[in-house]
Amino acid sequence: MDDNRVLRRRVGDAEARRANRRWWDTDADDYQAEHGHFLGEVDFVWCPEGLHEADARLLGDLAGRRILELGCGAAAARWLATQGARPVALDLSAGMLRHAAQSADRSGVRVPLVQADALALPFADAAFDTVCTAFGAIPFVADSAAVMREAARVLRPGGRWVFSVTHPIRWVILLVLTYDAVKRSRKLGGLHGRRVGRVSHRYKIHA
Repeated sequence: MDDNRVLRRRVGDAEARRANRRWWDTDADDYQAEHGHFLGEVDFVWCPEGLHEADARLLGDLAGRRILELGCGAAAARWLATQGARPVALDLSAGMLRHAAQSADRSGVRVPLVQADALALPFADAAFDTVCTAFGAIPFVADSAAVMREAARVLRPGGRWVFSVTHPIRWVILLVLTYDAVKRSRKLGGLHGRRVGRVSHRYKIHA
């Protein structure tokens, strides 16, 4: 009997927290090697499509604003500081925060770095004018509504909560397109040095 099965089971917040921390601590160096140039030392990029906060202005006026960045990774909050905001950058992973500290050393732009869980923010109620995250925290917890509640708790009345996440079908479309391109390239005798796309690298799809 073939027992190579994929099993699913419900896990609690504590187990998920440990798994997430272990994964990101282990992957931090590779992640920054792959994405660090794209994200920039002092920039705020909302998504893989390259939407910059400098252009989008989703966070509104920044001068003097107390802003919390959740799941900050190497900390886009540095860019917020250059715009006159008073940001705090938070991440679960010590490995990612290490890269945030190294980027601060290189750029000379420093913001407070906090290692904590987005499900249990170590801040008082109404502590911030804005909470934001670009692909951080929300996709990596079982109960994303709990992150929303924590963000609401630490926001002042009338504050702003802005986040970006992957559309559920985005990678499906790219994977289908990539798979189709690989099949066509095989018929033509190979990829001929043509870059199929980021997904082909990320998911190790090869002809």
